[in-house]
Amino acid sequence: MNVLIVEDDIDIAQSIGYGVEQVLKGAEITISGDGDNAKGKIITTSYDLCFFDINIPGANGLELVKSTKEKNKNTIAFVVSGQTSHNNINKSYDLGVADFIKKPFTIRELVYKLKHHCKTSKLLTLDNKIKYNMDDGKIFNFKNEEIVLPNIEYRLLSLFITNINKIVDVEEIINFVWKNNKVSETTVRKHIHKLKKLLFNTKCIKNIRGSGYIFKIRASLKTTHLTK
Repeated sequence: MNVLIVEDDIDIAQSIGYGVEQVLKGAEITISGDGDNAKGKIITTSYDLCFFDINIPGANGLELVKSTKEKNKNTIAFVVSGQTSHNNINKSYDLGVADFIKKPFTIRELVYKLKHHCKTSKLLTLDNKIKYNMDDGKIFNFKNEEIVLPNIEYRLLSLFITNINKIVDVEEIINFVWKNNKVSETTVRKHIHKLKKLLFNTKCIKNIRGSGYIFKIRASLKTTHLTK
């Protein structure tokens, strides 16, 4: 899942990022503290989830909500602000935000709201913008085109997805993918290599010598134009 946080206070921005990581494992998070900088990102990048402060340098948060929703009405947007006038709250909802989170907020409150509003958006993003839908098992490339894997490679990916950041040994791979039929470790290596190529040479799948393989996903936190 691709996430944008527009907030010029670094502590608040990182708190939001931490809350996102608790709910959406593997999310790619970008933080911008400048409205004009964020507007450029919205134009060039598709985001699944966005957080906007209202009072920021450059374009204000409500302008950015409008731009985001005009580009993709399905983007989940939150306003996180201390500017809690009835006008700001009403305008935010009129623009289509999922929720208005008043500052100061707790991580617990943020996590609760995320779980509520993102419960139907279970997309796991790999290192190269490949997305895996945790609900239906469909895979999409960076252009949102579906990738259809051969049966063995799909079963391999399914096993790795259910064991994210855990080492899976070769025996377990053979038992799951080939249903206990005897195959060599060379065959396993060949199909894992093929899977990596089909996923645009993903680096998420790593060989742990003498132990097996690990499918490693980490949330990526990019920050620009932050102030203390």
